[in-house]
Amino acid sequence: MHIECDDNCRGGAGCSNKRIQRCNVKKVKKKRVEKGFGLFADEDIQKGEYVIEYIGKIVNKDPENEYGMKYKDFHLWVDGSKKNALAKRINHSCDPNCANHMWAVKGMPRLCFFANRNIVKGEELTFSYGWTLPKKDLKRKGTVCLCGAKSCSGTIEKVEIS
Repeated sequence: MHIECDDNCRGGAGCSNKRIQRCNVKKVKKKRVEKGFGLFADEDIQKGEYVIEYIGKIVNKDPENEYGMKYKDFHLWVDGSKKNALAKRINHSCDPNCANHMWAVKGMPRLCFFANRNIVKGEELTFSYGWTLPKKDLKRKGTVCLCGAKSCSGTIEKVEIS
């Protein structure tokens, strides 16, 4: 987990570790794609820049909707079913241009997306869902991946090693 500076920071208003508090999100737009909807960059985005926050209600378990998101090993779910939660439209890719990171901002957890490479205006924003398929479920077929990347594994899930 990353920690953003609070109001007691000696850097003051100009501190570079307050990107999320400043709400400096990138310009994005929702578009219909073959797999439903996607989120696209409406401006060029540089590697490492803060893109957008996954907004929603923090819940204790997997929400019963298609827009819930669990962060890595944290047992924290964000229910992104609200109409204005644009980040819920970021689709999976085996070769993603964004990564999600958990940040503590004024003591509250925030799930945010950052560019993990340069992104050009008009490019679809993607990240790896990071789902794992337990070894005991190997007979079950994984979810078919529609990302179209050259490095596509064919399924969204990765097989659990241990």
